[in-house]
Amino acid sequence: MGIAHEASAEYKCALSSPDEGRTTHEQYLEIFHLQESDLEHMKDMRILDLGSGVQTPFAEILKEKGIENVFSLEPKFFSTSVSVEKGNNIAGLANNLPFEKEVFDIVFASNSVPGYLETIEQVQESLEEVIRVLKFGGEARFFHCFIRPN
Repeated sequence: MGIAHEASAEYKCALSSPDEGRTTHEQYLEIFHLQESDLEHMKDMRILDLGSGVQTPFAEILKEKGIENVFSLEPKFFSTSVSVEKGNNIAGLANNLPFEKEVFDIVFASNSVPGYLETIEQVQESLEEVIRVLKFGGEARFFHCFIRPN
């Protein structure tokens, strides 16, 4: 028997598509359990926003706070119909990250991992890839993170 509770507006918003709903600074801080003071410490970090969505709002919010070294990875960037600026917007999949080993200080994933993955194998591969690209002592923050075995 599970515990029933009323989901917060932020949680309901986070369960929507990464391209919808979550556009405010406060919503991202809440889902990733960040404080304003954490952002100051992130200014010299290399950050990966995994499954960013094509609008990349989290990366834009970080850049507004002076955090410049943010990379947004999104499978939808493969589509030629998607108009995005190049640069740090990279087409790719979580289970085959197009980065060298140990290049990121922190990885954020909102709904993408494990949310949109179809098999336990994809989840395992993706988590192994996140570990591979994280620097020693780095961290990954996932929201929401629950896995249903097939």
